[in-house]
Amino acid sequence: MALLDAVLALHVVTGFAALAAAFTAFAAKTLDLAHRWHIRAGRVFLPNVGLVVLTALPLAIAASDVFLLLIAVFTAYLASSGWRYATRRHRAPGTLDRTLAVAMIAVAIAMLLFGAAIMLGGDGKGIALALFGLIGGSLAIADLRFARQEALRSEPRIGAHLTRMLSATIATLTAFLVTSFTMEPAVLLWLAPTILMTPVIVWWNRRLRRGVKPRGMPREPQHGRVPG
Repeated sequence: MALLDAVLALHVVTGFAALAAAFTAFAAKTLDLAHRWHIRAGRVFLPNVGLVVLTALPLAIAASDVFLLLIAVFTAYLASSGWRYATRRHRAPGTLDRTLAVAMIAVAIAMLLFGAAIMLGGDGKGIALALFGLIGGSLAIADLRFARQEALRSEPRIGAHLTRMLSATIATLTAFLVTSFTMEPAVLLWLAPTILMTPVIVWWNRRLRRGVKPRGMPREPQHGRVPG
């Protein structure tokens, strides 16, 4: 029991750190601050998300909480995929990216099925899980499409990075709210981060398509496929 309490404490602390880093990284780009602040925040975000996921696994198993387990895997995919888009500037997607995408599609199917099952059982939390399954599956399919292309231009690559990192933030915040607070109707609590932050993702991608580039955005890679 003491060990699980320690794992829970680490889970909470790293969750707060991940959320603080995520909002710092987003603010740095939105307010057009120095690019180094975005990079530093990202370097804090990724390992803390990793710890959130690792600590969520034993907690989910101990509590037989399939919802938490699936959300943890979903968050891990989003963060790792988003990081790959940020660091893979002049390289085309590779085997690792395709493997992550295929794995996420399998997890997305599980999220949809389990979400539907608990919805039929009267648990509205299944709505959030099914929605996350649709999001995860859609992003994974997009990753597979990207993997068939040459090295991505800056705008779609950065757009994919922002979409996945902000989606990982949504998943982390949702898990925190669900496990920390209660309200009626509960489904509003589970969907609130998605409802509030999805317009931000749409706004950022529209800015990129219009050619509004954040400070520090790298030049487009040269044409031609480079192994990833």
